[in-house]
Amino acid sequence: MAKKNLFIIVRSITYVLLTFYFSLFTFNLFSQGIAINATGGEANNSAMLDVSGPSQGVLINRMTTTERNAITTPIPESLLIFNTTTKCLEFYVNGDWQAISCGCTNAPTAVTAFASLTSPCENSTIMLTGIASGATSWSWTGPNGFASTLQSPAISNITTAGAGVYSLTASNICGTATAVNTATVTVNSNLTVSIGIAATATTICTGTSVTFTATPTNGGTSPSYQWKLNNTDIGTNSPTYTTTSLANSDKVKCVITSNATCATGSPATSNEITMTVNPNLPASVSIAATATTICSGTSVTFTATPTNGGSSPSYQWKLNNADVGTNATTYTTTSLANTDKVKCVLTSNATCATGSPATSNEITMTVNPNLTASVSIAASP
Repeated sequence: MAKKNLFIIVRSITYVLLTFYFSLFTFNLFSQGIAINATGGEANNSAMLDVSGPSQGVLINRMTTTERNAITTPIPESLLIFNTTTKCLEFYVNGDWQAISCGCTNAPTAVTAFASLTSPCENSTIMLTGIASGATSWSWTGPNGFASTLQSPAISNITTAGAGVYSLTASNICGTATAVNTATVTVNSNLTVSIGIAATATTICTGTSVTFTATPTNGGTSPSYQWKLNNTDIGTNSPTYTTTSLANSDKVKCVITSNATCATGSPATSNEITMTVNPNLPASVSIAATATTICSGTSVTFTATPTNGGSSPSYQWKLNNADVGTNATTYTTTSLANTDKVKCVLTSNATCATGSPATSNEITMTVNPNLTASVSIAASP
């Protein structure tokens, strides 16, 4: 019974308090907005919510910096909070929390500044980050006229002009941090990678050894090489490639992968070398004589017939292994002796001639002595 009476008393008190509260303030809803006040006045035409009162204010959401940073993304623009860590009224805009107004007891402390990349390549994006206890405003300055009031500004497409020291000053309404911290950035120029190749010869005979050599530009300290023959991988990871197996119209090139800092255009492909490979031509020569059995003093002409001699071969006639005659396809003599031996050595100037100089067959002469004809007569007795 006592519990029931207590419940009735509490309910009655609650009713009285609610009646008293709503007697103080009147909620007036109009098409242009909502008004909360004690006078019953309409909302201002420019406001969706118009709050006024003689003795009370509006208390917005309060949270620490840690709690603020844990708000689920995406965070809507203009979200408003009171940061109990920094004692600042903050709103979210342009991807960052900005302080509208702050209360403080002393200037910011523990100022730290750093860059997301301290040695970026040209055209990279770096993020500058500022941290300070109690700071409400930020001032960055740096090379190439850089300035920002964001706590953590980004620098897009940085160039070599952006290399240097970025200084951060953190402050609040109580003052400026006594220490100005810096972030040092070194910007590396982009290095365009290229490669050229050369061959010891581009017109060769079948089976000739050819060495291809690669000359890289901005390959780094340890580039990798991939040689290609008719677009098929060959060779080893080496700046040279040697082969004796080339065929006519084969195409050779090389692809380099650079390990240089800030290399661009890697992997890079070299010029392509098209090979001219001529077939091997065996050189030979044979000789014939106008006669091989003669009488002493008879004129004999020997004629050489070359094979793959080229456009201008040379001939060396030999008589019993001694040089005779001239550089001609024929050799004529009347001075042959019995068992003399004649041959010819051909030196070809044909492209890709093999077996040159070539020696002909050897002709052994039969030379009969001249016989003086005579006759004698006698009379019978």
